[in-house]
Amino acid sequence: MVRIQRIVALTILTLLGLTAGIDAVPAIRPVTPRPSVDDPGKGFPRRLLAISVNNYAYANPVSYGGDKDGGPRSFHKLMGQLAELMHVPSEQVTIVSDRAPPPLPPTKELIEQAVTKFVDTSRDQDRIILLFVGHAVEVDGVAYLVPLLGEPDRKETLIPLAWLFQKLAGCKARQKLLVLDVCRFDRGRREERGAVAKMSKTLEAALQKAPRGIQILAACSADQYSWELDHPAKDDPKNAIKGGIFLNTISQVHDLGGLPDVQQAPEKSLPVAELHKAMLARTKAIATMFLKADQSPRLFGVEVPSKLKFDPNAPPPPTIKIELTDVFRLGVVDQSVVKDVLALAVQAPPIGGAAKELPIAFDSLPPYPNDLMAYQDDGKDTELRKAVREAVATLVKQRTVLQETLAPLPTDVLKKATVLKQTQARQEQLALIIRELEKEAETLRDLEDQRAREPKRWQANYDYVLARLLLGSAELREYSAMLGKVRKEELPSLEKGVHVGYKLVAQDKITDSDARERVGQSRKLLERIAAQHRGTPWYPIARQQLAAKLGLGWEAY
Repeated sequence: MVRIQRIVALTILTLLGLTAGIDAVPAIRPVTPRPSVDDPGKGFPRRLLAISVNNYAYANPVSYGGDKDGGPRSFHKLMGQLAELMHVPSEQVTIVSDRAPPPLPPTKELIEQAVTKFVDTSRDQDRIILLFVGHAVEVDGVAYLVPLLGEPDRKETLIPLAWLFQKLAGCKARQKLLVLDVCRFDRGRREERGAVAKMSKTLEAALQKAPRGIQILAACSADQYSWELDHPAKDDPKNAIKGGIFLNTISQVHDLGGLPDVQQAPEKSLPVAELHKAMLARTKAIATMFLKADQSPRLFGVEVPSKLKFDPNAPPPPTIKIELTDVFRLGVVDQSVVKDVLALAVQAPPIGGAAKELPIAFDSLPPYPNDLMAYQDDGKDTELRKAVREAVATLVKQRTVLQETLAPLPTDVLKKATVLKQTQARQEQLALIIRELEKEAETLRDLEDQRAREPKRWQANYDYVLARLLLGSAELREYSAMLGKVRKEELPSLEKGVHVGYKLVAQDKITDSDARERVGQSRKLLERIAAQHRGTPWYPIARQQLAAKLGLGWEAY
C-alpha cells in the first residue's frame, strides 16, 4: 500500500514539475523561472496582510523558513511571491512576524492592532488577503488563534476566531480571502514546548460556517497537521523545501509560471479557486512523498457578487503602520543579552543517545522585551555560584555518548562471552560517572538554603544545573539497565533478512526505578524554573527539558 502511495505521489510530482527517486532521498527538479516583473500588482486594488507567529513563548516554534539571513524559502520571500501571483501592489503588502525584517512581535495586542487598521482602511473596491501562520487551538469547544505570548490553555491570552470573522465581515472590501496555515508540526522538532494538535473537527466546522462573503483557504483538513519539512536541494538551493509545505508550494507555483489559465485585471476577482487547486495538488503530493502523510488544503466560502465598478482614479488606501505596544513598547532586547543570560546553561551538554534533546537554538527562542536587566550578571561570586560552575565543568567532563545501535550477539560461545564481558565493563564505567554526577548534585542540595539570597539569574542557574545533574544520572542509569538486558539476552527477536541488529529508542516509560526517582526530582526543579521565570529565556528551556523522553528500549531494525 505504501509503495502504491509513493508511485502515485511520484506521478503527481512529475506532472507538477517535481521529481523524486523511489529509493533515494527525494529531490526537486530545477524549474524554469518566471520572467521577472517589477510590480505586477501596480494599479490593482488589492492588499495583503501577512501575520506569521514563529518563536512562541509558550507553544512549539513554527518555522519561518529560510534561515537567519532569509533565503528563497523564508516567509518574507514567499509573501513577495504570493503578492506577485495575486497581483497585489508591493506597497500594499504588510508583514507582521517576530522573525521578519524588521521584527514585529505578533502579540495579541499587536495582531489586533494590525488587523483592525487593515480592515478599517480597506476601500469598497479593494480585494484583500489576510494570512495567518501559527497555532490554532480549541478551548471549551471554541476555536482560537494563538499569538506570540498566548498560552494554549488560557483563552484570555488567545484571539477568538470569531473576532477575526467579525472584523472581516465588517470590512468594506468587496472580496475577502482569509488564508490560515495553522496546526503546523515538524516531526524533527518534536513537541519541545507542549503538544501540537491536529486541526480539530470543531475548527474545520467553524471555518465552514464563516460569515457570508469570507473565503477561507486552510492549509489542511480535519485530523491533519500542516506539515513542516527541511529538505535541502543539492542541485539548486532555490528548489529546497524549508518550512511549511503548504506555503512552499507558493514558490513552486510562482516559479512554474504562476496561474497560466488566469487572465488577471484590476476589475477582476482574486483567482482564489485556481490558487487553491494549484496548492492542493502540490501539498498532497509532497506530504505523501516526503512524509508518507496526508495534508489536503481546503477552500470554504464564496465571493459575494458586486456591481461596483473599478475606479482607477480613486486614492489608494494608506500603508499600514504598526506600532509596538504592551510589553514591547520599549523595543526588543538584543540577542546578545539573551545569550549572556543563558551563558552557563549553554555549556551543559545536551542529553545524549536515543533520548537526545534539541540543543539550545537561539534562533528559535521568542523575542524578549527590553527588561531583562534583572538577569544581568552582577560580577560577584559566592559559594553557591562556585559550586554551580564546578557542577557544569563536571557535566562537560563526564559527557557520555550512548551507543545507539547494537549488532546481534555472536552465536559462538567464546565470542559471546567476550561481548558480555565488555558490556559489564561498560556498566561499571557508567557507575563511576553516575557516582560523580550525584556527588555534585548532593553538593548543590546542601546549598539550597543559600539559593533565596541569590539574584534571579543564579536562582535559575542553580535549579537548571541541579536538574541537569539529575537528568544525566537518570539517563545513564536507564542506559545501564538497557545494557543489563543485553547481558541477560533479553532482546527482541530478529527476523532473518529483515533486521540487522538493535537500536536504542526513546520511550515514555522509564525502566530503572532509581532513574524514575531522579527524573521526578528534576521535574520539580524545571517546573519551578517555568513558574518563577515566565517571560524570560529560561521558560522555553525548562519546557524543552520537561518534554524530553528519558525512557529507553531496544528495538529490532
